Amino acid sequence: MSHVNADIEDLLAISGLLDTYAGVSNTKTHLRAARGKVSDVIVPSPAEFRWMNEGDTSPWFPGCRVFRQSADGAWPQAFERLSMFL
Repeated sequence: MSHVNADIEDLLAISGLLDTYAGVSNTKTHLRAARGKVSDVIVPSPAEFRWMNEGDTSPWFPGCRVFRQSADGAWPQAFERLSMFL
């Protein structure tokens, strides 16, 4: 096993201790989704395929709430919505 995999295993263990996680689409979000844990995900516009182009969820990441950058590139609305869940 490489040290990279050990880090991922540690990250998986630590992320399992959190009630929720807010962040960008990254390894932490993917690991939490694999464990069935809730994550709040900040998504830029246009979004990657896994976050779809609209809506508050993703079929690939059940339990993740999606907070989107507006089409004009502004973030305030996404962060205001996110703050209601924290």
